[in-house]
Amino acid sequence: MLGKDSIKQPFDHKRIYDSLIKETNLTGEQAEIVTEKVTRFLIMITGSNTIQFITSRMIREITCVILTQLGYEKARLMYTWIGMPVYDLNMLDKQNLNGEKDKLILRHINKEHSEVCSLLDNIKDTE
Repeated sequence: MLGKDSIKQPFDHKRIYDSLIKETNLTGEQAEIVTEKVTRFLIMITGSNTIQFITSRMIREITCVILTQLGYEKARLMYTWIGMPVYDLNMLDKQNLNGEKDKLILRHINKEHSEVCSLLDNIKDTE
């Protein structure tokens, strides 16, 4: 597995559980269920030998899918990753922005963060 700094490290399912407890409103039992489902999915896809490596970002994305499947919408919003696709960043690199790239990226991230916060404010606590 490649961690946040692109450093290879062994997969540890406890890190998923710990991050769910720290970053979401899930109970320990709910976080255990999500962690188990994510781990089983990762085992399934890595067992096919078609995936060369798994990144922490990929694990977070898979976790968000599992949260959605289980109906934990608020937890998914709390756990989501905010940023830009590689394609969009590559397009910004190709443009002559005269030092504006960082401002555009920050503006995009701030807007996305505001949208997620707004959704969180309007979601009912049914989880």
